[in-house]
Amino acid sequence: MYVGGRSRGLTIIAPSSIAWFVSEALEAKEDRLGFKVDVIVARGRGSLEVRRASGDILTLRWFPVCHTVEAYGYTLEWRLRPRISLERFEALNIKPGPWLRDLLERGEATVEGVKVKLEDVVRRSEVTVKLSYTGDTAPCNDYVEDIRGSRVLVHDSTFHSELEAEARSKGHSTSKDAAVKALEAGAELLVLTHVSSRYRGFEARRLVEEARRVFPKTVLSKDMMRIAISPLEHPPRLGGGLSSTSW
Repeated sequence: MYVGGRSRGLTIIAPSSIAWFVSEALEAKEDRLGFKVDVIVARGRGSLEVRRASGDILTLRWFPVCHTVEAYGYTLEWRLRPRISLERFEALNIKPGPWLRDLLERGEATVEGVKVKLEDVVRRSEVTVKLSYTGDTAPCNDYVEDIRGSRVLVHDSTFHSELEAEARSKGHSTSKDAAVKALEAGAELLVLTHVSSRYRGFEARRLVEEARRVFPKTVLSKDMMRIAISPLEHPPRLGGGLSSTSW
C-alpha cells in the first residue's frame, strides 16, 4: 500500500474479513508507509463525519446489503452551508465581518444597529447532495431507505434479467433490478456497475436499454467516468468525454 508522496492519514472502512487482512498487511509495512492508517470494521449501520472550517459537512454512511457474504453499501452526503453574495452586502451598504458566523448559525445578526437576515445576503441556501453505491448485492428491501433521495445511485447490475436465477444464486442484481431500486429510492441518475464480462459492446447496451424501460435516466459505468453533481437544482451531468445525451 504505497501512495506516492502521501502524508495525510487514511481511513479504511470494510467488513471484518477485509479489515483483518488490511490490518495484517499494515502491521508488516507500518514503518514504511509514511502516513497513518485507521481501519474501521463495519458492523451493521454506521457513519463517519468530516467537517471543514467553512462549515460544510461530509458524512459517509455504510449499511448492510444482500450478498452471499458479508457486504456493505455506502452513501456520501455533502451538507453545504449557505453561500454569501458580496454583491448583496454592497447593496445593503455593509461589509462582511466576524458577525458572519452568527448570521450563518442563527439566521440573523445585527450589524451597526441594522438587523440582517440570512436570506437577504445569500446567493444559495444550504443544500444536501447525496451519492449512493450499493456494492455487490441482490435486490432486497433492506437498503432502500439508506439510498433514498440519492442524486446519483451506483448499483450492482451484473446480469440481464434473462439470467435472473443466476443473479440471485450469486447474490447479484440484474439491470432491471437496479432500475426498480432507483425508482423506489427516488434517485435522479442510475449508474449500472459490476457488469459481467460476458456483456461487451452491443450486449452491454442491452443492459442499459432494459434498465431505461423502468428508469429512463440510466447510464453504464465506464473506467475513469466522471459525473458532475451540481449543488443547485440541476440534474447530474456526465464528464470525461461522455455526453449527457447518452441518457
